[in-house]
Amino acid sequence: MDDYQKHSQQLPFHPDNLVESIMFIDVLLPNRPSPLSNCTTVEDGKSDSDHLPTNKSKQPKKQKKAAYSHLNQEDSRSTLRPIDLLAIFHALRAELGIQNEQTVHGFLKKYIAFGEGAFSILFRRIVDVQAEWTRDQQVWDAMGITVVQTFLQGISGFIQTQKEGATQQEKEEGPKRLAEWLIIEPPFPPQYSELIAELKSSFPHGNEEELDKLCTRLLPEAREGIGGNSTWIPFIKFMVQYFVFLRDVDPSNLLRTYDQLSQLVQKASSAFKDAILGHMLLGSMQLYCKLLARLAIGLDKQPELIAGLAEESVEDDAVPVTLPERAANTVREALAATLQDKSDGMSGKRGGIYIFANLCLKILFQCKKIRNCSHTFNSIDALSPPLRMYPKPQQVTYLYYLGRFHFSTSHFFRAQLALQRAYDLCPPFEQFRKQRRLILIYLLTSNIILGRMPAEVLWDKPESRGLKERFDPICTVIKKGDLATFRWLTSFDNEHASWFLHFRIFLQIRNRCEVLVLRTLARKVFALNGDPGDLSISRSPNLQISDLVHILQYLERRALNPILASDRPGRSHFNMMFVRDTVPKTAYYTDPDFEDAEDLPEEEDDERILVTDDPLILPDMFEAESIVASLINQGLLNAFVAHKMKRIAIKDMKKANGRSVLDVGFPNVWEVVRRSNGNAEVPGWKVREGRAGGQTYNLGAVKEIGA
Repeated sequence: MDDYQKHSQQLPFHPDNLVESIMFIDVLLPNRPSPLSNCTTVEDGKSDSDHLPTNKSKQPKKQKKAAYSHLNQEDSRSTLRPIDLLAIFHALRAELGIQNEQTVHGFLKKYIAFGEGAFSILFRRIVDVQAEWTRDQQVWDAMGITVVQTFLQGISGFIQTQKEGATQQEKEEGPKRLAEWLIIEPPFPPQYSELIAELKSSFPHGNEEELDKLCTRLLPEAREGIGGNSTWIPFIKFMVQYFVFLRDVDPSNLLRTYDQLSQLVQKASSAFKDAILGHMLLGSMQLYCKLLARLAIGLDKQPELIAGLAEESVEDDAVPVTLPERAANTVREALAATLQDKSDGMSGKRGGIYIFANLCLKILFQCKKIRNCSHTFNSIDALSPPLRMYPKPQQVTYLYYLGRFHFSTSHFFRAQLALQRAYDLCPPFEQFRKQRRLILIYLLTSNIILGRMPAEVLWDKPESRGLKERFDPICTVIKKGDLATFRWLTSFDNEHASWFLHFRIFLQIRNRCEVLVLRTLARKVFALNGDPGDLSISRSPNLQISDLVHILQYLERRALNPILASDRPGRSHFNMMFVRDTVPKTAYYTDPDFEDAEDLPEEEDDERILVTDDPLILPDMFEAESIVASLINQGLLNAFVAHKMKRIAIKDMKKANGRSVLDVGFPNVWEVVRRSNGNAEVPGWKVREGRAGGQTYNLGAVKEIGA
């Protein structure tokens, strides 16, 4: 007896009976539904039996009955009743795990339509595969790898919870249990120590192919899919990489651990993208991406550990890509997979949208790539469910980063809306004090820039401790219009400058709040020396611009003279370039290649030499008019400039309705800002349900961060 005959007796069906039965398959199949009719690989609305080769010669009724009874006959070696060609195809596909023959047409073309003896080739292949698997199983049993096999069988059981007929509770518990098993962060439980020891002894480095065979054999749901759906081969590759990670990880070597974790996350991301079963890895992907982000940010703070890696990543003139940037690109792939999920509501992978978005934003803010956050916010706007549907912790984190993003792009009203909502949602408990304080710092700054000063009661809150001595002086000088003190508070020599710089709010305060100081100053000058006008003779209330010039010059002298008295490195005023009476010689630096150029002016003939009796360059009439025009343009001064008369005239006094000249001419800053913005939505804050109509977002084609 040859190998073929010996192994054929071990098959779940007998070859001789099969060949005899298929002689009448064209008669019997049309009367019986296909067992693959629900398979995604078969065309909808068509029976696979419609494509079978038919025998036009009619068979005698007795032959038909005999064949039918033979097909339904119970066989001790058979697991298929009744046996037909499509059932055999489905069984072979499940047994062999073949990916390139997943259609009935391919099966028929290869094994039925051509060549005599095609069935012999098919069965020899079955025999070979079964013999190989039998040998592998004997080897694994001899090796005693019971822990690994038991672990894989448990993983297989979790995947089975997604089969049709499973309860909703089982379908929800499966992914959770899978995430609980696929842990990667030490210290590991005792049973994982046994698993790692078995991996090291039975599957040492370089033996990954055998590990792949074992995973393929013991994960039939991933190998074949569930309910006739496509296979989940990337999950098998992920499981192999998971075992390799457990076997090789060394927590003491952070850089090598980062590389190993990156490889694991990439494999997990490939499996996570599967449309049918990918959601099973949602919990694991969240855990892995959090660890990857934490490790990347930690390594970025230790440049001595990654110095060699940074040098290797630089090619020619390319900008080196930091570890946080690489991690952000990896997390962004997971975010794209969740956004592209077609599930309804919060089901499937869509429940992890804001977890991955927050991780990506955290990394980008850490590596100071804030501009790259715009793509994340645009994608959320277009494809995400409303933010309110997600847990409050995710809402708070997302709105915090959204507010900081708009703050960095000088959209302070948008920043205020997002940060205010984040502050309101963050619970006022001690364990959340740090988060509330962070939100409050940027919320305070945004409100002050918008002319909305904090109430005294705010300073009494626990999260406001230490903020009053930093912000209250700025609020005071804005209310007083004290330009000289404001210059000192916003100089780099101020004791609080380093604190403001740490939170990256120093320049915004210095540049944006100056406008508010000038508005208050103009209001005070008008109140002290303005002409109230006479509406009976159509003379509007007005103010000579020269009065504003005098007070501006006085305050600038007060602000600049103390600095000039101690003129040394690190003490120069930020407008010092306008203070000196001549242009510095360093301004005439010329590249050596242009030393002989004839058109360079001599220093004594340069028209840029500033001639003045006062060593300080102070505001003049032109600058004062520019300041007034800017206030009018921003809506902070309700007036017009009479250039010939050099006066400012207040408008709309006939519509005052009992309001004073100052109230009409200098409206409340916060009211002006709120009225100009109206009910504008905050880009990136998804409020309404539904996706953006008529828009297509290819999330995979975006340029990588740092590229």
